[in-house]
Amino acid sequence: MKKLLATFLITCLFLACTKDDNTVSEADKEVTQTILDRISESESLSVIKKIIETVDSNTGSSLGESLDGESKFTLFAPINDSDTPLALNIDAQGNLVFSEDELALWSGILKYHLVAGSVLKSSDLEEGDELTTVLGEKLIVGSMGEVVLEDATDVPGKIVRTDILAKNGIIHYVDKVLTPNVVIEAVENRPEANEIREVLESDDALSTLLEAIIALGMEDELFGNGTTGRKNRFAASRLEGATLFAPTNEAFNSLFAELGDEYNSIEDFDTEEEKEVFRNALRFHTAPAGVRPVNSFTQNGEELMTLLDENITIGTQTSSLQVRDTRSAGFVMNADRPAGGNIVHTINIVLRPIAFYDAFAPDETAGDTRNIPSVLRNYPSLSVLVQAIEKTEVSFEYSAELEVGDVNISTFFAPDNEAFTALFEILGTEYNSLDDFNTPEELEILADIILHQHSSSYLCSETLVESGRSQVYPARLINPQVPKFPDVRNEVRTIGDAAALVITIRDDFNREARIKEADIVVGEGIPACAEGVTDIGGQTSLIHITDLVLLKRDFTERLNDL
Repeated sequence: MKKLLATFLITCLFLACTKDDNTVSEADKEVTQTILDRISESESLSVIKKIIETVDSNTGSSLGESLDGESKFTLFAPINDSDTPLALNIDAQGNLVFSEDELALWSGILKYHLVAGSVLKSSDLEEGDELTTVLGEKLIVGSMGEVVLEDATDVPGKIVRTDILAKNGIIHYVDKVLTPNVVIEAVENRPEANEIREVLESDDALSTLLEAIIALGMEDELFGNGTTGRKNRFAASRLEGATLFAPTNEAFNSLFAELGDEYNSIEDFDTEEEKEVFRNALRFHTAPAGVRPVNSFTQNGEELMTLLDENITIGTQTSSLQVRDTRSAGFVMNADRPAGGNIVHTINIVLRPIAFYDAFAPDETAGDTRNIPSVLRNYPSLSVLVQAIEKTEVSFEYSAELEVGDVNISTFFAPDNEAFTALFEILGTEYNSLDDFNTPEELEILADIILHQHSSSYLCSETLVESGRSQVYPARLINPQVPKFPDVRNEVRTIGDAAALVITIRDDFNREARIKEADIVVGEGIPACAEGVTDIGGQTSLIHITDLVLLKRDFTERLNDL
């Protein structure tokens, strides 16, 4: 049971039990507070209060309401630094995060700390007494020189403070979360979670990561040393209960393509200096601060410390969880994979610390791998758009005849998958998916629709906001490759205040496309708002994710004429 009771504690909530809690003598005042009031005013019980609130709000139970009512209870309340049989996970806003099965278990645990109908003072507790709890399982009063409570484990809970009176009962503080049989059985009967190595070995899409860990000699560090009896577990204590972001094979292939012909596999990192840089990149994917399921990330832009002692950034502004290093971004593709006491999230990018970027610059001879389509592929919410681009073979390269200097300054308004669903509804019953665009004429129209989302100006959100305020849109939303639609202008509007600003663009059908995520930079080394900049060199573009496909009436008329 010692292993069962090894836990994750919520550091920012766990405060030591203070001696001055409720110091006013009960004999000196009339007791008006309920048990819930007493819990709420005690700094030493802030965690159990948070657990009660979380269970009630997520299960529809009313334990807090009962503790605030007229029924009498004796509560044995675990103080904040108590051991607990289940992990406590906290999100960026300080909220507890439980899975559905854990919510049910916590509901039982809370009931196991309550005796209903009785107000049992410390003087009423005698060694050998059996107390029937609200859960139905019994607690046994023991004595080891002081009053203790024996639960289903072999470690009793010591009562550290007694007789906190309330108008509907009494509270005694205990130094552990008391554990009933039902919880022990549930934990012991859980399906055995895969360990880190087993997760990688069982998933063909993660074979390159496994190969890299082995080739770089990091098995002991990331899997644990089998000779110590801890095989397949994180070896270092700071890695117990860690979160691993695991890049897919495709993510590694994209990295190798960017680095050029010299680096086509892990084996090409053959000097000790190169190997150490790559080892640090793998450490950069491990967050040792605790198990973090995806629903625990609720704050956009949360920084997560890695094993390398450098932060990665978590973004929540899109439907899928985004992970970012200092220059690139990717997404969680397969989340919440249990791995022993750890958790694995599969991601579609190899995150790189600053030292990696400095050591391995992209090879110019390999071509520019960071272009509009490659960036779009990082976003699961844009998968239909990516399919449309691949099907029509649309190119976003500008002709040298455009005389835009050495820089491809442009903006692409990228419709998400929901936007394409709305598009198919407008186009009628004959076009319900991309599969319905088959003829050369239909594919040409689909290509024009895609290119209609592309502007020849670099329009960052700041520029669009100013345009929306004046109701003047300074640039045409059309790719220069499509001269058949010259001087197309769309009205831009801004809605809301500075704290919740929404940018919209109106098309020919008077529909307003909202920008859901702005200023996604394509290419490196450019400022966030760079309209008119012509001395940066290389390809530079900007992407805004929108919720509608901008249309011209001409598109639907041409389809109807086919």
